[in-house]
Amino acid sequence: MKHMIRGIAALACLAVATTGHAQTFPSKTITIIAPFAAGGPVDVTARLYGEHLSRTLGQAVVIENVGGAGGMTGTTRVARATPDGHTLLVHQPALAFSGALYPSLNYDPIRDFEAVALLNRTTIIVVARNTLPAKSVAELKTYGTTNPISMAHAGVGSMSHLCTVMLASTLGVKANQVAYRGGAPALNDIAAGHVDLFCSSTQTAKPLINGGSMFGLGVTSTQASKTTPPAPGLVDHPLLGKAMDFDFWQMMVAPKGTPPAVIQKLNAAIQKAIADPQFLRKFTETDVDVYPPDKMTPQFAAGLMKSEMDRWTAFIAKHKITAN
Repeated sequence: MKHMIRGIAALACLAVATTGHAQTFPSKTITIIAPFAAGGPVDVTARLYGEHLSRTLGQAVVIENVGGAGGMTGTTRVARATPDGHTLLVHQPALAFSGALYPSLNYDPIRDFEAVALLNRTTIIVVARNTLPAKSVAELKTYGTTNPISMAHAGVGSMSHLCTVMLASTLGVKANQVAYRGGAPALNDIAAGHVDLFCSSTQTAKPLINGGSMFGLGVTSTQASKTTPPAPGLVDHPLLGKAMDFDFWQMMVAPKGTPPAVIQKLNAAIQKAIADPQFLRKFTETDVDVYPPDKMTPQFAAGLMKSEMDRWTAFIAKHKITAN
């Protein structure tokens, strides 16, 4: 009986402590780390949410770009930060599979972070130079059996790299992987006709497709892209099946050990942001989607992180991909 009373007392103390965390948070400026250069998709997302969170939570929110080592420098800083909700990280799929590329990584996406919420997602579109003879996936398979296809990417282990490896391996075509220092120079060379294919976010590639600088071969969705002309959906394509069923998501995480009440308060503030039509329009106008409310929970975000880790870790091992 005494043990039971002590247990109930301990749970009561925990509940009071948890409520206390929620009531006092935030007690100072919140720093959101964007582990990539300013102006990129992660930075833009962090700043849009940061502005709205500041109004909702009543504290200043500062966005700090901590680039370097493919996003690992900034990510390591958050992993080692005090777990009180005042230091957060906005990241993308590389957070899930970086451990497979760098065995000596200083952090683990599951062990060292608490998921707060998924922030948005955008489909990936396979763009091609206008002079490429193959204008469809079927034609690309035929063309690629005798002609090596040059596939640009933004660095070994980047989402664009994994996308091109997936496409080439599933179709069984010959491919020459061409590394660039980011997506912008790769797109420039697609437009100039120097390289055949590149996997880009639809958000970035849409103006170039609409302007006639390149065309979309397909998009990682069941639906056609909203480009002019539209690119067909690649998911469930007879030659590809589910191989191209992935997208470029962005997620907010906090250091492991951040109190659940603080995570819930942050999540509620994010859900309030996506319920604001004016805020939402900033994403939808650029073909970026937000998740429905039932997929905006910390639990769903944590589940996605785990499934993405499993999928890409197996893929990276199968294709013996190692980062430089």
